[in-house]
Amino acid sequence: MKITSTLLMIFSFFAFAANAQTTHQVEVSSFMFSPAELQIEVGDAVQWTNLGGNHNVNGSASDFPNNPVPFGNELSTDNWVYEFTFTEEGVYNYNCVAHPGPMQGTITVVDPLSVSEYAADEISLFPNPIRDFVQIDGLENLSEIPTLSVFDAQGKMIKQKVLNGERRIDFSNFSSGMYTYQITTNRGVAKKGKLIVE
Repeated sequence: MKITSTLLMIFSFFAFAANAQTTHQVEVSSFMFSPAELQIEVGDAVQWTNLGGNHNVNGSASDFPNNPVPFGNELSTDNWVYEFTFTEEGVYNYNCVAHPGPMQGTITVVDPLSVSEYAADEISLFPNPIRDFVQIDGLENLSEIPTLSVFDAQGKMIKQKVLNGERRIDFSNFSSGMYTYQITTNRGVAKKGKLIVE
């Protein structure tokens, strides 16, 4: 049974990798976007669902001139659903025009093909699939203290840890499934990839 479960997760991993486009969900309620910060890939879509209240998604060029592309919908009290596909990489900021203070969000869109790993061959993570922990080797080859960021299948960051001498990272409280990770320094992405938690 455990072998079958592991094989299914590995199959899911390759199916996920082959089909990179994902629709990420954001709930709009209680004067907040949840999650408020997402990292997604070029070609992914984000779907916002208003669960109540007079809200909208405002990523307009007039309010956010640095957004690569404007996006958004009209202010409404209806239980609306708004979806936008991000085809250009960059950082997209947005808010609700009725509640710009508490209701703010950020979508970071990355092109996985353009993000080069400057130390990919020097760093290794094992075991993968993971049961309780992952061991990271090769960090001593980096000239700066790295940071590990782990994202769930929806692109939400669920763990971030400065790797200041620590090489064994606890994953025992993670649900079974697939995650992506990046090990970064001020220089950029040292290593990135996918992890399966059993």
